[in-house]
Amino acid sequence: MQLIDALEAALREVDSSVGKALEPIRVGARLLTTMPGVSDIVANVIVAEIGILRDGTEYRDLGPEYFAQRDQSKTISRLLRRLNNLGLQVEVKPTAA
Repeated sequence: MQLIDALEAALREVDSSVGKALEPIRVGARLLTTMPGVSDIVANVIVAEIGILRDGTEYRDLGPEYFAQRDQSKTISRLLRRLNNLGLQVEVKPTAA
């Protein structure tokens, strides 16, 4: 039990450190959105571009299926909801492996 408590304390400390490190980025994005014509999405893209240029990171496209594969249950739920909104009822069965 002591090990679990120690791990939880360490996780809280890391979470706090990450939050403090990301605060300037959050502030920058908030300040950008105060400019006319800059939406939240545009502000986040600008902040990401600044980070890429500053760190010299190369762009890597994750591909069109990245989010679908990342969380399949959300993708399935979203697609079923869309079909249901079109008046269709669908039964989903996993394919045989």
